Amino acid sequence: MAELGCRRHCSAATASRGSAANTVRFEVRIGPVGLFVVPQAGRITGELELAFVGLTAKGPVRLAKPDILALRLTADEWKNAGNGIAAAKELPAPQSVSQVRIVVVDRWAARVGSLTVPK
Repeated sequence: MAELGCRRHCSAATASRGSAANTVRFEVRIGPVGLFVVPQAGRITGELELAFVGLTAKGPVRLAKPDILALRLTADEWKNAGNGIAAAKELPAPQSVSQVRIVVVDRWAARVGSLTVPK
């Protein structure tokens, strides 16, 4: 697992073979410390954006449209989020891609972090 290069988020990601040829499944854990969240209607709410960028010899290539992760956690879910908020994505992985940079944006706090994992 690689640590997220964001000052307050202690996150990790793993990459494994996807269910189809030339795909990779990413499992990301985003640490809750430092996320901008707001209690709203009995839930802990926030909003993250996840982007996956393939790194090639010719430069970066966007692998998919960024995902929006709307956080709507109960108090118990938030209490148990210390191990990270989980997100998963299966993406095409062209042969030219050697690594994938995962970019996490806390949309409400305008904070960005990223980590790079081998394909």
